[in-house]
Amino acid sequence: MEEDDTRSSGPQIIPYNAEDVCKPSELGIGNEFLSFQLHHFGFCLNFKQKQRCERSMEARQAEALKLWTQMSSTASKNTLPTTEMKQAIFGCLVDVCGGCSGSGRKWDKKVKACVDVVSKYISYTRKPLVKKTDKVSIFDTENIQSAAHGLACNEGVRCVENVQLYSMFQSTINSKYKPEPNNSIEEALFDGHDNPSPLLEIVEQFVAKQAAGNVSVYIESIRDISALRNILKVLMIYNRDIEMVTFLTLTGVKKDKLATAIQRKIETWAGSACPIWSRFAVVPYKIEDVHPSRVTRSIEDGRHRNKMKEKQRNWEIDWIMMT
Repeated sequence: MEEDDTRSSGPQIIPYNAEDVCKPSELGIGNEFLSFQLHHFGFCLNFKQKQRCERSMEARQAEALKLWTQMSSTASKNTLPTTEMKQAIFGCLVDVCGGCSGSGRKWDKKVKACVDVVSKYISYTRKPLVKKTDKVSIFDTENIQSAAHGLACNEGVRCVENVQLYSMFQSTINSKYKPEPNNSIEEALFDGHDNPSPLLEIVEQFVAKQAAGNVSVYIESIRDISALRNILKVLMIYNRDIEMVTFLTLTGVKKDKLATAIQRKIETWAGSACPIWSRFAVVPYKIEDVHPSRVTRSIEDGRHRNKMKEKQRNWEIDWIMMT
């Protein structure tokens, strides 16, 4: 790999308005690193949300109980308090339905409730999502035909998609149900249009906070910087255990444009984070190329994953067209 740019040290984190950014987090003590914009006004138009939420209530309850069973089975005996965890899971998956992705009161309630689920699970089990000794890689999980997945998630490397809790949540978020038991037509329980969920992004941010040492970030497109902005903010601003972030560019990514995009984010973050919880300075980073032969192998290694992602995406498109 050809090294292009290295920062020996990022800028010091000095907020423009310390009083504002250092207020206690609404997401709870210890979760100040999480990057979610609460109280963000937004509007999305869907006249059928209320109807779909009402008829999917029982299915969401069943999915919540199924998730509880899976989560409790991964913990040591009697580690998770049944009543408390069930209430948290129901708060995340059942009690609030509909709303807009990324904005509005319902979204805020979902974020708070789902953060509670992840926080409690980690606290009670005392099991981090990734260990300090793990080699952690980051990539945009929303890329359907990802050329980076094989590099980021194989050969003993930890990525969010092979984190156990993420896999459980992904199964939940992709779950479907039949509104009419005698009809074969299925509907999504937690699709991004009718009932978006922040669960997966919450886990991604927790993984970014728990990583340590040198972390690799695979970039398939300049757009990935925007897609990964919240995760990168946690990684580079709030994680005090990170020594270096290496941005690994795949074919077609111009490193000068990437460096500019990263620097713009860093300058914004350095002036909008609270030094009580953040690093003293932004983590050093470097940019390197990935050899084309490694990309080719990665595409082959990630073929099954990409097919599954494409199948899910195509199902969602067909479902939206029918509704």
